[in-house]
Amino acid sequence: MGRLGRPWGLKGAVLLHLHNLESHLLDEVREVVVAGPGVSPRPARLVEVRPHGRQRVVRVQGVVDPDGARLLAGLTVSVPRAALPAPEEGEWYVRDLVGCQVQDDEGRVLGTCTGVFPTGANEVLVIGEGADERYVALVDEFIESIDVAARLIRVRRWEEI
Repeated sequence: MGRLGRPWGLKGAVLLHLHNLESHLLDEVREVVVAGPGVSPRPARLVEVRPHGRQRVVRVQGVVDPDGARLLAGLTVSVPRAALPAPEEGEWYVRDLVGCQVQDDEGRVLGTCTGVFPTGANEVLVIGEGADERYVALVDEFIESIDVAARLIRVRRWEEI
């Protein structure tokens, strides 16, 4: 869903940088999971959510001042799977794509999906890591199929990418 940033105000609020600026999930969901480097995933309740530009300002239950809010900076916020609506036809959650094997249209293994990031026009699939990292636009022109159950993404026209 996003990453918690700097404290906001004096009552323990924090700026939440959303991964998907179009998401309205926080209009309905208050039970979230927070995690980060050295912090095991743990449940948290958002007691306040309000818009701030294209981001959100949130208050986490039990955090009442800027000192407590500073401890949240850098943590990721996600929503438990059970709280998510089922994706519509032709849509997927990023968490479902990460870890999928990626093959070309002839069945050659190209690597593993390690992430997805948005651009102005479309989302982009990240294959591999470091010097071997490659990118494919997540559009019909280059994506032949996505089978989340089989953990497999097939791309077409790999030579042109």
